[in-house]
Amino acid sequence: MRFVAVCALIAGLGLGACSTPKAENSAPQALSSQLLRTSWSDIAGNPVVLADELATGKKVTLVFWQAWCAPCRAEAPHLVAASRKYSDMVILGVVSGPDEAVDAALLERTVAEWGLPYRTIRDRTLELTRALDVRGTPMIVVLGSQGQVLFRGNRSPDWDALL
Repeated sequence: MRFVAVCALIAGLGLGACSTPKAENSAPQALSSQLLRTSWSDIAGNPVVLADELATGKKVTLVFWQAWCAPCRAEAPHLVAASRKYSDMVILGVVSGPDEAVDAALLERTVAEWGLPYRTIRDRTLELTRALDVRGTPMIVVLGSQGQVLFRGNRSPDWDALL
């Protein structure tokens, strides 16, 4: 019952809950320079600016996930392995939803339980989520040096071919 209630809440926010997103022509080609310069907070309260991350010369992978999402849990070990193997990439988890829709304590426990070595940012306003047309979790988006979308899908890409 809780899953149904949470799915309904996320659906009300405009996100599909733990669903396989359909390929759509509305997928963005790149993030705006304004969005790249926006400061997001990670779950420890530290600022994260995508433009700063891209300025390191590394590709930035955004992993949209939720603590209660079973497909997210299944994909997590692949992302953990990729974060350790590829030093030319920065992975950032993204949890979408306002504070009243996201259980912060559950989020922190899940990061620890899944062993996520990368930072997780909060998209409280859904600005990043909407800009990337994220409609379900997990959603993995890889950004190139100018914020262009190099990959978008609900499973990890072929990292060797992409990086």
